[in-house]
Amino acid sequence: MPSIDQTTGPATSEASPYTARTARVRARIRDAAGEIRGFAIASPLGFAAALLSGLLVLFLAGVALYGVAKVAVWAGSGQMLHDLVHWVPALRIMTDPIGHWLAVHTAGLPLAVNFAAAIWAVIGAGVFLAARAQHRGGQLLWPLFGAATAAMAWFGTTELTHRPIAAGLVGALWAALTLLLPTGSDSVVVVETCACPWCPPTPRAPADHR
Repeated sequence: MPSIDQTTGPATSEASPYTARTARVRARIRDAAGEIRGFAIASPLGFAAALLSGLLVLFLAGVALYGVAKVAVWAGSGQMLHDLVHWVPALRIMTDPIGHWLAVHTAGLPLAVNFAAAIWAVIGAGVFLAARAQHRGGQLLWPLFGAATAAMAWFGTTELTHRPIAAGLVGALWAALTLLLPTGSDSVVVVETCACPWCPPTPRAPADHR
């Protein structure tokens, strides 16, 4: 009695796509290696310059990643805002009155002043990003946030003669950030043409003969 081959086809059909894909990847690697070898032989100086440029890019990318990691650790330590305030004394003219206002109005609440200030800063960042994305709510809330922050600096300043300075600095910072917001969306007019014989012709804009 002749033997019956028990080998089924699905195993081969399942393995063949991977084999073909591996062959294509190997062919691409061989082609790339050939191009690199040909470039190195044809232009040794150009190949050396490209190699040095690649190494320089990798070095700069490593430095950038190291800097981002250090900034993340600095921000996570909780000393970032404290250090920035002490590095830029002008900021204390704005931050101290706002902190004083928050301390007065959060007294007796289970809420720390630093946490309340962080919440207010996060709200401001969210409103700014929403306005930056041309969200209608963000565009409406951004002036209100600036006015509220200026009012906090005004009423949080104990010296009456210093109130205009504190509120003015807040307004100047708010205005500088406002300059980063888009002025409006560019309107794009799409004119659709149809080649059907029963469609009316597309009107053309009058030529400017000036």
